[in-house]
Amino acid sequence: ELEGLEERLQIMLNGGEKEALERAQASYNIARANLKDAERLLGDASVKAPMSGVVLQKYVSEGSVILSGLNTFSAGEALISIGDVSRMKLIAQVDEGDIGEVIIGQKALIEVDAYPDDKFEGSVTKIAPQGSSMESVMTTFGVTIEIDNSDNRLKSGFTADVEIVVDEIADAVRIPFRAVLETDEKFYCFVVDDDEIIEEREIELGKTNYEHYEVISGLVEGEKVVTKGRPSKLKKEKEKKENSTVHIKVD
Repeated sequence: ELEGLEERLQIMLNGGEKEALERAQASYNIARANLKDAERLLGDASVKAPMSGVVLQKYVSEGSVILSGLNTFSAGEALISIGDVSRMKLIAQVDEGDIGEVIIGQKALIEVDAYPDDKFEGSVTKIAPQGSSMESVMTTFGVTIEIDNSDNRLKSGFTADVEIVVDEIADAVRIPFRAVLETDEKFYCFVVDDDEIIEEREIELGKTNYEHYEVISGLVEGEKVVTKGRPSKLKKEKEKKENSTVHIKVD
């Protein structure tokens, strides 16, 4: 249509018909404006992602017609969500009693159900400035942890168990949490020697990660301890039996 108007306009210029020329010029201007509008609409129809990544969720399907002003979609509404999954972010909820030990840069160890035998390593990048309460039971703070996911094993939406390493002690002797007993503010454990003789021994404990205690004194590396239940016979009872004397009286 535009080419035809240009040709007609040229004819009018050559013929000198003023009114016809003005009408043709007006039609040409309208057609050119319509062309620009069509080009603009065509450009708007192409949606380009602002970043490279992986499509995480689609809100429309291929072939869907989207018109401005409909109730289902409006200007600025998302069509898809994308993300860079080479690095993942995890938000762990830390109790207010422990949050004081967490600082940015600390190492975190992450376990997920999909890979029960593996631990993924990350680091603390952000600590929420304000806590939140769940059902008014306790206050927790969101701690953001970034994890390298260049192998794409971790997926968006995974749940995880997180251990934040607040301190590391080199060459420490440790004992399982469940092997320790407390009596009168003193700590004990049951030690098993090479002869399978059991003795109750007082130990001095240091830091804990709620799975193990650091042992400051009372145990040495390599000693065996009882981790479940209370032994029925201790070393002192066995020694008493071995050293006892039986007197037989004959009438």
